[in-house]
Amino acid sequence: MQIRWLAAVLALTMPTMAGAQNWSGFYLGADVGVSSGKLHAGGADSVFQLTNINPPGSQPLTVVPGTTIAYSASDHRTGFVYGGTAGFLIQTGNWLFGLEGDGHGPRNSGAVSVAVAKPATSLEPPGTVTINRDARISWDWSARGRIGYSWGPSMIYAAGGVAGARIRLRGADTYLVPAGNAAPSAGNAPFATPTIGPVVIASSQRGTLTGWTAGVGGEHQVASHVSIGLDARYSDYGKHNVDLGTCIPNTACPNATVSGGTITFPAGTSPGSISLGTSDAYPGASPGVTRISLNEWRLSARLIFRF
Repeated sequence: MQIRWLAAVLALTMPTMAGAQNWSGFYLGADVGVSSGKLHAGGADSVFQLTNINPPGSQPLTVVPGTTIAYSASDHRTGFVYGGTAGFLIQTGNWLFGLEGDGHGPRNSGAVSVAVAKPATSLEPPGTVTINRDARISWDWSARGRIGYSWGPSMIYAAGGVAGARIRLRGADTYLVPAGNAAPSAGNAPFATPTIGPVVIASSQRGTLTGWTAGVGGEHQVASHVSIGLDARYSDYGKHNVDLGTCIPNTACPNATVSGGTITFPAGTSPGSISLGTSDAYPGASPGVTRISLNEWRLSARLIFRF
């Protein structure tokens, strides 16, 4: 009786196991996991400084490019990632060969902030320029080749290929000069300047990064057409220049929003109150071109359906 029962169990089990050992064919899947990314941003911002206060009836302020401020900073960011995948495998003995494509949804990639001292001019005391850059991946994709090794219902693999990411980069430069004495000029007494700013020049642009990705993983078939697995990878999306738009006094500010406070100069030395960001000329720091690089580690759990 026991022998008959065992034979019946084996008869029901063997077709399932045979199917579990066959990995060939197309598949679709979904994955969720965590990512740890590193953003690096650098560049050189033009700083426009106050050089003259014009008399009433003319343009209130005269500003010129006073200096260039270089910056470089990095940030690490960990977050949630989700997406989908599609591909196919060909099995030869225990070896597996295939191609796979995947895409993942939006997530924050990092933000950097750098405060840089600004030198004095004949009409401005020393001040500060604070440079902020914030990056977000709108979506990413990869196309990878796969090679694996299977034993029964399980397999391991290595994969590598090309990877890309569509990003949104926001920049905001804040220009602030506290009230105080400007630098002496030609033997004259220092000019007493009120607080200037904060003047904020903000801009946002999108760009595409393209690089490479490589990783390893494993899967286990839990049914004849369903498997679960883990996928670990590293992606380097390369470097890209993002032009946030340079704002030049007396001209329009392309792709930027300018905001700021109000300067009120002492009577007899200025045209009165000037609203920064609405004047034709204004001091401030312009974001310009930012060079960014982005890389990411990712670990995902996968659910795969085979056809």
